[in-house]
Amino acid sequence: MNAILFPTSVVCLGLGVSVRQIPKMIDRREVRWVFDLGLHGLDPRSSGIGRSSRHLRFYAPEIVAKSLGQPFDATIGPVQVVEQIVGRWKGCVHGVSLANSFLISRAHLLKLCRHGGLRCRIVGHKRWVLVNSLRRFLLSRLVVPRQFAEQAPPAARGLPRGRKDGCHE
Repeated sequence: MNAILFPTSVVCLGLGVSVRQIPKMIDRREVRWVFDLGLHGLDPRSSGIGRSSRHLRFYAPEIVAKSLGQPFDATIGPVQVVEQIVGRWKGCVHGVSLANSFLISRAHLLKLCRHGGLRCRIVGHKRWVLVNSLRRFLLSRLVVPRQFAEQAPPAARGLPRGRKDGCHE
């Protein structure tokens, strides 16, 4: 398995912290690249979607560096991190590969597609996620520390423009 984003449980094990310490670490910017892949805000009319829990995922290279006591590049920006996450995929990514890389269930991925978080296509009985929609989704789901929330620029600023989504480029 080639995980790109780690769930909270892996972060707790790798860094030797409790689940309760994670929000404090985010607020103190001890971990910078955290994405909330939860369903909240996608379709409040659907039962349970507006009340769903957070699905925090942490950028694996940052967590690995921290667990080894090594510094992580503090100058890298959100667009560069998202590009490192999705850059290996062109056009579309197979849904199962994405679910495995982000350590989310296929059912959760299906809900993200159904409720508009991600744009997907069905080709030959397989679900494909459009990479540009994945970029936008990740940029919009970057967790910002509470103290910086008012100062944060719009998440999608700096997103590469002009590329077409498509499974076959």
